[in-house]
Amino acid sequence: MVQSVRGDEHEAVGIGVPSVVDFETGRVLSSVNVPLGNLPLRDLLAERLDAPVYVDNDATVAAFAEAHDDQLRLVAGNLVMITIGTGIGGGLVLGGRIYRGRTGGAGELGHTLVGLDLAVTVAAPVGFPQPGSLERLTAGQALGRQAARAGDATAVRVIELWGGRVGVGVANAINTFDPDEVVIGGYSPRAARSPRRRARSRVAGCHTLRT
Repeated sequence: MVQSVRGDEHEAVGIGVPSVVDFETGRVLSSVNVPLGNLPLRDLLAERLDAPVYVDNDATVAAFAEAHDDQLRLVAGNLVMITIGTGIGGGLVLGGRIYRGRTGGAGELGHTLVGLDLAVTVAAPVGFPQPGSLERLTAGQALGRQAARAGDATAVRVIELWGGRVGVGVANAINTFDPDEVVIGGYSPRAARSPRRRARSRVAGCHTLRT
């Protein structure tokens, strides 16, 4: 695919993957929804393409793009990106710069816990996505499971419940990072107007919520 679009004046290749990435080396460390782990992706692609290659988390590069306008001017110095699809991804731009954390996994907002019942004994970790996590409760697969169980008669209620859960996750991100904008991307947010209304009702204090 890269070869089909590259021109004579290309300088480098950038790629985003749904994984925790060591940006300094371009190595994919781990993934939840794709079979990639401990893979020197930058080196492999650089050798195959004969060009400099940069590899980062897909939601992280999406966040960086959303923080800039079409002329590459910074328009949101503090921005949280949440991507909703098969899983839940996230990216952070803080102070105008990408924030990756110590291991590269700082933006993985899908792993934050939004629905854990703390009135009972807290269950031991069972691997990702954890029970009660944003990804477990709101990713595309979770929505499909709920709709299949609920049937057509309550499909609207399922969508509204989903929107409310997304809103809880957005509210937590706002309370943690106090961003200029929260951007929701991926295929699910535009599926219906109801989820966006439900999500907005949870995050009235945010400066901007954009989908």
